[in-house]
Amino acid sequence: MNYKFYSSSKFFDLVIKGGIIVTAADVFSGDIAIKKDKIVAIGTNLADYAAKVIDAENKYILPGGVDIHTHLDMPF
Repeated sequence: MNYKFYSSSKFFDLVIKGGIIVTAADVFSGDIAIKKDKIVAIGTNLADYAAKVIDAENKYILPGGVDIHTHLDMPF
């Protein structure tokens, strides 16, 4: 992953930039902004307001998604 650091006086702690965002309602390209470990904004061009940026171009982002699969070695 590519990281870019900015001044700590920025509004967001972290922006995940340019990813393919998948929600329950839609799929689109954009940014996700995080502040104090919570998603606070989903939009475009949010990187200018972040202390840290992760470039997620061509990568899927599932905000709020939880991977609840398991691998079991069951002796049935």
